[in-house]
Amino acid sequence: MSDLLKLLREVGGVIDNSHVVYTSSRHGYAYVNWVAVLNDAKAARATSRVLARRLTDLDFGVIAGPTHTGDKLATALADAFLDLGRAVVPVYCQEKTEKRIIPVNGELREVKIVLDGRDFPRGQAKKVQGKQVLVVDDVLTTGGTIRETLAAVREAGGLPVWVAVFCNRSDISGEFDGLPLTELLNVPMEVWDPEECQACMEQVPMNTTVGHGGWFLREYGEDPDGWPANEGKRSRQ
Repeated sequence: MSDLLKLLREVGGVIDNSHVVYTSSRHGYAYVNWVAVLNDAKAARATSRVLARRLTDLDFGVIAGPTHTGDKLATALADAFLDLGRAVVPVYCQEKTEKRIIPVNGELREVKIVLDGRDFPRGQAKKVQGKQVLVVDDVLTTGGTIRETLAAVREAGGLPVWVAVFCNRSDISGEFDGLPLTELLNVPMEVWDPEECQACMEQVPMNTTVGHGGWFLREYGEDPDGWPANEGKRSRQ
């Protein structure tokens, strides 16, 4: 497994010693960027084959992944299963949306509104209905996206039987919301709320290449003294 982690670092899939803002708005020193893994054919193939071998004895006929990374991993994993002589169906679920007519700059325009939850577009719900389903995603941190995917599977009439993630950076172990959990890698990462971020207090430069560091700088400015953790530090002194 050390060789696999080395490969991921080489392709930029695991970034250490940085200052990153995660989707949850929390901060940390490290980041798992599975898009970089998918962009490298060798790394994508290697990780999918290893995870497929760990799941080969499980009983399911469909693999469901959420956009915008888990869906691609569902396809890669299905391809790995095919190499093992087993055909499974990859499907994806995306955020629910609704078209609405609203006024924009004095004119009525049709816009797409993002709703809560996820569903299976393009008739894929029929492939889920009545099937046992493996739910897969790239990284497990808080589990919000996986929970939405599980709900979408159940809403479509499928039965989630297992959860698999390519990287677990959370403190969740062994099972996820009552379902067995399999992980390819476990990379625990220390994270902080913005008001308590150690990297902010140390004035480590913000990474704007991955994560949401760019948004953070637009919101709070380039000067570390204006970041929430440092404002809170001043108030405690």
